[in-house]
Amino acid sequence: MNRYIKTYTVPILILFHFIGLIGMVFINLERFAALSIYNLLLSVILLFISHASSQFNFLKLFIPVFVLGYLVELLGIVTGFPFGNYHYGEALGFKLYGVPLIIGVNWFMLVMGSGFLARKVVSNSWLQVLGAALLMVVVDYPIEQMASTLDYWHWEENNIPLSNFVGWFIVAIIMQVLFVKYMKRETNRMAVPYLVVVFLFFVLLNLFI
Repeated sequence: MNRYIKTYTVPILILFHFIGLIGMVFINLERFAALSIYNLLLSVILLFISHASSQFNFLKLFIPVFVLGYLVELLGIVTGFPFGNYHYGEALGFKLYGVPLIIGVNWFMLVMGSGFLARKVVSNSWLQVLGAALLMVVVDYPIEQMASTLDYWHWEENNIPLSNFVGWFIVAIIMQVLFVKYMKRETNRMAVPYLVVVFLFFVLLNLFI
């Protein structure tokens, strides 16, 4: 049964993002944006199912990335450091001290996708860290352009500061060091497709909305 599910994780991922795209563009933007949390939860479950090596190592990476992702976002909305001045909307669900808990899952998914993609391109560990961190910033860019429209988060004066991308890069480096530590011998068939699908999803949203 588990092998059967693994076969279809990527098609399921593509299908749900396609439905979300159609729903946001042609049916009801606000209603489908509010389903983003469920899409993220489904994606991380599929990623876990697709992990071919040690699920224990999967969790050893997930926990610190989730916690660090949440804490750095909490620091961000309270102090404006390291990303800039912003606040979260309602579309990402339950918030603890103003930060949606699902945001830690988002960080983890991008870490996994970028980390495995960078590994395919370069073999040196530090080049993997830097390349994967840069990939995370690249993927974040179209997400940032849609964040306010989707009521994910809102920047002060609707201006996305350069500090956001610098901050993303620095935090991403820390997370990618953890990725190299815990995923050195791991494989995951869905991580890279997830990164590509999410990037294309938000690029297309920017084009059509």
